[in-house]
Amino acid sequence: GAAQGDQQVNMFSDYNNQADQTNGNWIESNFFREETVTAAQAAAGDTWKFTFDAKEGNIVAGVDATAFIKIFAPGFAFVDIFTFDTSKGQLSDTWSTGEVSVNIQSGWENYIIQYGFQTIVQNNLGSANFYDNVCFDTGTGCPLPSEIPVPAAVWLFGSGLLGLVGVARRRKG
Repeated sequence: GAAQGDQQVNMFSDYNNQADQTNGNWIESNFFREETVTAAQAAAGDTWKFTFDAKEGNIVAGVDATAFIKIFAPGFAFVDIFTFDTSKGQLSDTWSTGEVSVNIQSGWENYIIQYGFQTIVQNNLGSANFYDNVCFDTGTGCPLPSEIPVPAAVWLFGSGLLGLVGVARRRKG
């Protein structure tokens, strides 16, 4: 993928939940987005791919970490999950690319597809991994990062400034 920049996702557990963390309860944290399958997408039967670059953070053995695609029927009835293991020892301390994919079925119109990252941890164990260049391809390819547009206010200010310069020149002439 593209080179990593200054903006990455650092996925880790919920350390604000100290009562459950210190009592040995398992705490699940999810970071995800979701898409609804359209009739056309269900009919096309494409393979949807969730790709990302990842490297190991301070995650320790005993912490479950995954990249996932979850499938829910309308009404949020759980159907299936597809995962890529990002637990301790599955990633290195240098960037590598991971992928999770799912074949969209013809009957999946209005199904919810969630994709993202998950950690399950207890006792305040280290659980962080780093993710970058995240892409969810629904059969049309991953969009390339675009340049950051100049805000309209800057354009408006610039055109107003040019207008004032023009008026000042006209008065002198």
